[in-house]
Amino acid sequence: MSLRVAIWSAVSSKAQAALDKTSLQDQVRHGTQVIKDNGWKLYDKYIVPGESRTAFISLSHAEEKISELHRLLEDASKHRFDIVFIYDLNRFRNLMLQVFEVLTDYNIQFYNYDAPQTIYPPEEYTPERKNANRLTIKLSDIISGQETNTLKKQFRDKMPARITEKKLHAGLGLPPYAYRKPPQLHHDRNAVLEIVPEEANVLIQIKDWFLTEGLSLTEIAKRLNAANIPSPRGKNWWFSIVRYLLANPFYAGTVHFGTTKRNLDKRKRTVTRTRSTPVTAQGLHKPIWDDSTHQRILSELQRRAKAQPGTSTRPLTRLLHCECGAVLWAQITPEGKYWRCSTLKKGHTYINDKKALALFIPQLTHDLTHIQDLPLDPPDDKRPQYLEQLADLKSKKKRWMDAYEGKAIEMDELQKRMADINARLEHTSNLLADLQTATTRKTTARQALQTLAQTVHILPSYIQTAEPTRVNATLHQFIKAIHLTKTHTLTIEYK
Repeated sequence: MSLRVAIWSAVSSKAQAALDKTSLQDQVRHGTQVIKDNGWKLYDKYIVPGESRTAFISLSHAEEKISELHRLLEDASKHRFDIVFIYDLNRFRNLMLQVFEVLTDYNIQFYNYDAPQTIYPPEEYTPERKNANRLTIKLSDIISGQETNTLKKQFRDKMPARITEKKLHAGLGLPPYAYRKPPQLHHDRNAVLEIVPEEANVLIQIKDWFLTEGLSLTEIAKRLNAANIPSPRGKNWWFSIVRYLLANPFYAGTVHFGTTKRNLDKRKRTVTRTRSTPVTAQGLHKPIWDDSTHQRILSELQRRAKAQPGTSTRPLTRLLHCECGAVLWAQITPEGKYWRCSTLKKGHTYINDKKALALFIPQLTHDLTHIQDLPLDPPDDKRPQYLEQLADLKSKKKRWMDAYEGKAIEMDELQKRMADINARLEHTSNLLADLQTATTRKTTARQALQTLAQTVHILPSYIQTAEPTRVNATLHQFIKAIHLTKTHTLTIEYK
């Protein structure tokens, strides 16, 4: 009786399934040829097209997520084949030892194309031969683990240089939505990404709905789905996808790496991510919008995180503040729409919505007409100071490294110094990033105020008749707060 063979073909991602890699088709082709050369019989193919096999805490967990793995083990338990062909042991990643143990219990052998082993008739596959194969599998697992660690180290060391020196996208997975590699450079890792016009138009529409019309992230997702526009993954849009795209600095021309840090809890076998200080640079690709627009988007996302505006948004939503400092809440009563201090305490600000607008519009019109008299502080740009501090810290770090290499200090002293300098570097980098954001937002607010001052004659009509969400988004560009006392005295605080 000829031996029956199951072919296992797998890659970790769709990118790895490309024809220039060891593709699924290549693995099946090699397996089919081995079966033919040995006079065996193909039982079935088990193909896993682009699913990660590295994040599973147990084999049963993996079976739940990878249907082909479950089918393979089920068929093995029923002795429907005698051999599993794999292109190399890495096809099962960290599940290799677990899969081998289970299949060995079912008296099934592995044929590893990368390092072929002797295949025995089922009745001659003795415990001694199983143990010999087990040692080979464990040795391969150790070697694979060492190679993985080497690749991770190369990745950590080289990726920052790709950002700061080559000015290229990190290149992890697929390019960002609305970008692609030029067709003639599809396999070039150093290719500068180009814009996909149709998708860029969708992205610009999303930005306009968000900033200009003031639509919520959920409302934007609903509009995209209603228009049958495919999401970046070709499926439905969700608010989280919209938010991710809007917040991505790549669209403003910035390439980055290390925005988050991966944290593995080995006891609980869980993975979490925390924010980190990324490596950034101005990329070589053509941006879809400028940094000023990006900062406006981030500011609006931050504002909406406290209270996401939706269909009930009014022109003054999240702008009106009581004299106690608390924001005013919108209320609807039998008498109409009102604003009330969110502390809900007696004697605090309480006002009709129409009256609030009647107080606000003349004050805003007056301020814009006399914009030169407004106490607008110029942006306080301390970036040169922080950049000087960063350069000084990097210089100190290099001097301590040179001292260690020159055997002037011991490792313990070096680690102590490095911990202090690295902490100060991270702190200063965060201060610089925050200052950059604040400076850009101040500049953007002043520009919006200047632009609106040129159309002050149509301002009252715009605020009263335009879409409330759109008016609210416009006002939030340059107004920090509208302070209203319980006696209905109103002042506007500008950004």
